[in-house]
Amino acid sequence: MPVGGRRDQYLRSLETLLKANDQWARINKEISSDSVTAVLFEIGVRSVAEARSRLEVTEGMEKIPIEIVQEKAIETLQKVWRRKPELRQDAMHALQGLSYALEITNGESNGHSE
Repeated sequence: MPVGGRRDQYLRSLETLLKANDQWARINKEISSDSVTAVLFEIGVRSVAEARSRLEVTEGMEKIPIEIVQEKAIETLQKVWRRKPELRQDAMHALQGLSYALEITNGESNGHSE
C-alpha cells in the first residue's frame, strides 16, 4: 500500500476514534446529569440552586435559639387548634407520648429516675 494510502487510512481511523470518544463523553455527561437529577428529585428539589437555597435556610434556622423555636411552635399549634379544634386531641396525645418517651430514654441525664 502506498504511503499516502496508509495516511488516509490512519486519518479515517483517527476520525472514527475521535467520534467515538466524543459520543462516550456525551453519554458520560448525560449519565452524570441524570444521576444528579435523580438525587435532586429524591430529596425533593428541582435544581442545585434550590438545594443550596434550602440548605441556607436550614442552616439559618439552626442558629435560632431553641427557646424561640419552642415559642413559635406553641404559637403555631394555637393557631391550628383555633382553626381546627378537632386536631388538638391527637396533637396532645402525640406530645404526651413524645414527652414520656424522652423521659424514659433521657431520664437519668435529665435528673429523673425510672
